[in-house]
Amino acid sequence: RGVDFARMASSRALVSYLTAAARLSCPSVLKGLADMSRDARAAFWINVYNALVLHGGLAVPPGPSDPTARGPFFSGESGVRYSIGGLSLSLDDMEHAILRGSPEGDARSFAADDLARRALVVPRDEVDPRLHFALNCGARSCPPIKLYSASNLEIGLALAAQAFCESEVQVKVAEKTVTLSKILMWYGGDFAPKNDKAALLTKICGYLSPEGTMATDLNLLLQVCVCH
Repeated sequence: RGVDFARMASSRALVSYLTAAARLSCPSVLKGLADMSRDARAAFWINVYNALVLHGGLAVPPGPSDPTARGPFFSGESGVRYSIGGLSLSLDDMEHAILRGSPEGDARSFAADDLARRALVVPRDEVDPRLHFALNCGARSCPPIKLYSASNLEIGLALAAQAFCESEVQVKVAEKTVTLSKILMWYGGDFAPKNDKAALLTKICGYLSPEGTMATDLNLLLQVCVCH
């Protein structure tokens, strides 16, 4: 897996995309977002985030694949930003400030007096943690990019969560351990109360196929809850 930026640069579709991306700066985009349903807005931000990762990786090499460049790439310091309705937004802005609801204490959250951009924030109690399985940060371990819409968001996030957890979570019944991916460790507080391992595992179990052995094994271990 991974992104073939060289091939993308020679794609005819890129010219059309760049034209469409430029239209995002129109002030009317903010009015359109305000009129959207909650699912439509979430789909919009996921799609724009994934598109900006690709566009930014092409326009500002070496892109997110270089560990030394990842910080500036996602913070927008490298210039990887989109103007959405006239508001300058980085990838961190879209993921952490908007989609994750500007968590308190997170330096990437919008300031309380940043009223224009705070109007875009998803209320913290409405944040869907499955967004972590839909955002592609350009790394090989990231989920494949899909196009989301209001009509397919729920099933799309459900499938993405199932595929990610069944691939990235390891359950060892004999050893009574569960090994989680870094995403689930970093953002565990989005899925369950902070440091509540049982609640986190219960949430993960709900993402798995109920007919699968992993869900059965994980249920057996919920009383033990030893995580690495």
